[in-house]
Amino acid sequence: MAHGLQHLHSPWAVEKAITGDDSRVLLLRFGHDYDPECKLMDDVLLSVRDTIKARCEIFLIDISEVPDFAQQQGAQQGRHVQLELGLGECYKITWPIGGQKDLVAVVEAVHRGAQQGRDLIVAPQDHSLSYRY
Repeated sequence: MAHGLQHLHSPWAVEKAITGDDSRVLLLRFGHDYDPECKLMDDVLLSVRDTIKARCEIFLIDISEVPDFAQQQGAQQGRHVQLELGLGECYKITWPIGGQKDLVAVVEAVHRGAQQGRDLIVAPQDHSLSYRY
């Protein structure tokens, strides 16, 4: 369990987070606290939390506790932007990101693009070879 990062335990809490502050990026980590990849991501999120807190809110969602959002893994309300990662039709980061610098760069790019009113934001790094199956 990632202590220091806020967990959302109900669909109502997730909806409230989504419809909350429009001036900051909403970063939702879907998964399980015991999953090794989620633990890696949680460590990165925790390490950059103070750096990006002015631009980004971070929430962890256990997909066992909130199965309603496990299927769609996305928000229908609020300002929705797509992040071009160099992966074709995939607009979500579904792997543990490389490190603090990569995450901060992505958050800053999304924040800057959303402030400019863009619907599609190009990631600062091409992630097409970042995660291989």
